[in-house]
Amino acid sequence: MKNRKFEKSVLLLFLGLFAAAGAVFTVLLGKTYREYANVKVREVEIEEIVSRKEAQLKEKEEMLYRLRHDQEFIERVIRQRLGYAKPGELVFRFEQVDENGDSRFSQTGP
Repeated sequence: MKNRKFEKSVLLLFLGLFAAAGAVFTVLLGKTYREYANVKVREVEIEEIVSRKEAQLKEKEEMLYRLRHDQEFIERVIRQRLGYAKPGELVFRFEQVDENGDSRFSQTGP
């Protein structure tokens, strides 16, 4: 009889320990899953950034190629960005006011 009570006590003790260990592992697994979900979200964000940067790189490589090989493109860029004109051409500058009230000049030309 005493032996039976002892066996039941040991069994209950092991069941309690097993339940406690299960609860601890469940909490740890939940925390790990939340960390995994955060990493996946960050991975998607980083992939979007990489995709945008690759597109920007491609645009810059195309611009560089055209600057090295396309004389008409070079001339157009110089005229637009630097305001250069050929002898005898007129360049018109128009004042523009932005939303801050600051004025600046834009160029039009050939």
